[in-house]
Amino acid sequence: MLENSSSTTAQDANIDASVAKMIGLGVVNILAAAFLAFTLRQVFADGGVSARNILGTTIANLLFLSCVLLQVFFVKSMKVQSILVLLEALVIASPFVFYWSGLFLLALALLILFMMNGLRSGMKEMDNEMAVRFKMIERKTLPAIITGLSLFISIIYLAINGTGASFLSKDAFAVMMKPVDPIAQSLLMPGFSVNMTMTELAQAVAVRQLGTTFTSLTPDLQSQALEAILTQLRGQAATYGVSFTDSETVSDVLYSYFVRQFNQIPNQYRSLLPYVILILTFITVKSLGALLRWLIIPLAYALYQFLLATGFARISLESRSRQIITLG
Repeated sequence: MLENSSSTTAQDANIDASVAKMIGLGVVNILAAAFLAFTLRQVFADGGVSARNILGTTIANLLFLSCVLLQVFFVKSMKVQSILVLLEALVIASPFVFYWSGLFLLALALLILFMMNGLRSGMKEMDNEMAVRFKMIERKTLPAIITGLSLFISIIYLAINGTGASFLSKDAFAVMMKPVDPIAQSLLMPGFSVNMTMTELAQAVAVRQLGTTFTSLTPDLQSQALEAILTQLRGQAATYGVSFTDSETVSDVLYSYFVRQFNQIPNQYRSLLPYVILILTFITVKSLGALLRWLIIPLAYALYQFLLATGFARISLESRSRQIITLG
């Protein structure tokens, strides 16, 4: 009789009693996934690689990965875990559904697979431990999820830009070149932008070289000075096999040079270049994700302790010797 009573207690302890709290947790996680999807869309398509968008994506990743990590601790049912992972992955992928292709489906499938693998490993670690050990469970959970997100981002980038000779469009190239602006402004000239026209670049060079003397010249002399600088720039570009018009931007000129170099690659190797870019993108994002873990851990742990302290969940004994967390 005592054994039956203990067995019943253990079973009851492993069931989350509060459906409302479970739903609330799921809603928060899906909202965090939506915020991440929005910021990724901003980086890929809308605002490009800017300091504001990178900051937004970093914050979104911190929130989402912290929420998913807490999902391991507070959701006992693998069925509920699977539903949450599917919803979260679909929400993250939703802004890119217009790029529907085999690559899109591959990115989504890998995201779901790695998220499930990470959560399953974390839950298994909880089942094997006598006490709830946050750090050990995090180690089993986050690396796989970060890998899944890194693969998703890398493959979606390839899906957006294509795999053929035009895998890097002029617009995508312009987005990639945006981070050059602050570097060029500090090393070359204030106010530099890859989006300025060649005439604007010539004017900036004239002001840098002549200072107030240039602004004091008559309009005709200013035009002559600008034409002389443009002629010099055309000569420099011609040595690289590139020509430009006055209205083209710096990014356009650099893109023309990139296309020229790309076309010189033998055909048997040219088709591999997009996949080389994919691998490099994955390595870069994965490395950043590994650094991000050091911020996720304290944030997730603070949220974990806050939820325990406020009574959202509690640590109890499943038996005389093992701790579990329940909602109720």
